[in-house]
Amino acid sequence: MRIDDTTTLARNPTTIGTSTGETMVLLDERGEYLELNAVGVAVWESLERPLTLGALVLLLATEYGTDAARVRGDVLPFLGELAQRRLVLLT
Repeated sequence: MRIDDTTTLARNPTTIGTSTGETMVLLDERGEYLELNAVGVAVWESLERPLTLGALVLLLATEYGTDAARVRGDVLPFLGELAQRRLVLLT
């Protein structure tokens, strides 16, 4: 599925995550781990409730004091990986 500003992103409820200080480790359905850096953690924590990509980008752009186009470009590949690994669900 293509991700655009109207795509709703939600954490997969089967995903297990644990904080390791500034990073976080997620366990996917296949039993594989993914370590998130500080920005990845911010994305993951922002998805505590389902959000559209547009809302997520605006939230992160405001939080980091940068423009939305840059945030979108930075997070889209990461969100694509999360979706591919079924750590987040897209609707």
